[in-house]
Amino acid sequence: MRHVVLLLVLLGLAVPAAASPRDDLVAAFGRGDRGAALWLAKPLAEQDDMLAQYMLGTLLRDDTGTRQEAAVWLRKAAEKGHVAAQGELGYLLFFELKSRAEGRSWIERAVRANYPPSFRDLGWILENEGRGAEGLKEAAEYYRRGTELNDRNATLLYANALLKGRGVAKDIAAAAALYCSLGRASGDLQCGKLLLQGAVPGKTASDGVVMLRRLSDQGHADARVAL
Repeated sequence: MRHVVLLLVLLGLAVPAAASPRDDLVAAFGRGDRGAALWLAKPLAEQDDMLAQYMLGTLLRDDTGTRQEAAVWLRKAAEKGHVAAQGELGYLLFFELKSRAEGRSWIERAVRANYPPSFRDLGWILENEGRGAEGLKEAAEYYRRGTELNDRNATLLYANALLKGRGVAKDIAAAAALYCSLGRASGDLQCGKLLLQGAVPGKTASDGVVMLRRLSDQGHADARVAL
């Protein structure tokens, strides 16, 4: 399930002591109780509840056998103006159901509404559609904007762009700062490697060894190679 915390923040929802079925749905969805959330979402979605339609679509998308049904419910919520549903529908259509034109249209709409994950999605599309330097520059800009909205996937891709100079001026120190701030294994691996190179002000190669050793102890094969 993508971006559950983001969803709850966007909605500003809290579950009161005497919870309604809708409140129970939000709570089940937030804690990742798929079975309860599905059971609660379906009747509410059929009653045209926009939030339930979004949640039901998101839950159904997790199973390859129900992705077409997921698109139906996400589209209902998206057409009502639910921004997260627009972004998730676009992702589902473009990347999973291969309905490229419609998927991109929904992703672009979600970007216009500042839905953070869609900046990563649109950037990836622009980077990989074969327009050379122009596409890379546009992609890097969307990754940067997603980074400003605290989307970690966009941050990782923007750090990659900075490290390699793809669509943006090469800036190893800036890339290192982003990698080291991510708090996930992929970022920590790059952070450790760059620490070894002295690319992070105030840090030394020994800091990189510590980080790579920790990843290695967790079973990360690439960290072992780097060590």
